[in-house]
Amino acid sequence: MGGVQVRYGFGLHTTLLLTVCVPSAVFFVQSRENLPLAQLLLGLPLCGAGVAMALVIACSREVALRVDASGILLGRPVLRRRGSAVLVPWEDVQEICLWRQWALDSTTRWVGVTGRPDAPAFPGRDAKAAGKRDRTVPAWVPAEAARTGVPVYGWRLDRGRLDAALAHHAPHVPVRRG
Repeated sequence: MGGVQVRYGFGLHTTLLLTVCVPSAVFFVQSRENLPLAQLLLGLPLCGAGVAMALVIACSREVALRVDASGILLGRPVLRRRGSAVLVPWEDVQEICLWRQWALDSTTRWVGVTGRPDAPAFPGRDAKAAGKRDRTVPAWVPAEAARTGVPVYGWRLDRGRLDAALAHHAPHVPVRRG
């Protein structure tokens, strides 16, 4: 049994974003003479930014998640300038957390890791926010998992393959799901 490796690509979120933004951008361009200037100046850049964001995510092909004999690698979210992928060896993993996080009217799934208390600290996404807690993160998610977490955005999490890889490489690591 090999591991699981997932790369950023055309996932559900990026496809939906393109499905909404491309026709909207075309509408704004075709209707530019009939629309108020304020609406055009707001709508067209927003649609263009949505298209650009979806294409950057999908075309990056960076590793989003890898589970293999070396440990679990949580990739860097493509649109974040800072931070890098976090590789946590299995001997340092206490648990893996899978949760949903609400933002506005939608929800995004996340994957994060909590290290054993005696393990060396591994880098989080944002060291400045180590003591802070985002209100959108469910209360049961440990702060360390939230800091190391990567959103399932621009890639697909196949829970069956993840469970199989974990059973093979790290049967001792529990998975908390929310």
